[in-house]
Amino acid sequence: MAPNVLSFRRFSPDQVRGAHLLVVDDVRVTGAHQRCVMRASADMPFLGRTFLYIACFGPASGHFDPTQEDALNHTAVRTLGDLAEIVAGGDFSWNVRVCKFVLNQANRRGLPRFLGQMPGWFVRDLHRNSRRDGYARMASYAPSHEVVRVELARRFGRLRPRRLRDGPHACVSA
Repeated sequence: MAPNVLSFRRFSPDQVRGAHLLVVDDVRVTGAHQRCVMRASADMPFLGRTFLYIACFGPASGHFDPTQEDALNHTAVRTLGDLAEIVAGGDFSWNVRVCKFVLNQANRRGLPRFLGQMPGWFVRDLHRNSRRDGYARMASYAPSHEVVRVELARRFGRLRPRRLRDGPHACVSA
């Protein structure tokens, strides 16, 4: 979570006063994401904050090694080819985990071939999500973002630089 910036600055306090913040996540292991959301929203006048998890592990429910969460996260998708099958199947949704997986240094060598097989909407969304979530500026992901930018330019012509707005990210932290 450290390199990710989570902000509610897009919303004025009057916009959220009396509203409920609902955060849905797959697994709670250490509670780091929950603490990050709580800190980021501390100054906002939400009526309540609710966190919904599919499964919870930790002191209250027994020992769970946080590295096992990574294994759970990559059970079905271990390669870019695995992800390509899901995208082609039509049952695909973006999240931050997908962005980080595609842009990961370990996938950089196969990234040009993978992007060449992906539909245009996927490449555009990856580029936009990478910029909005800050991966385009992170040293570990920036070279892969550049590969995405080059593929987008190849397909759709010259890209115009766009200033990113502060506010919620395109991909939800996971």
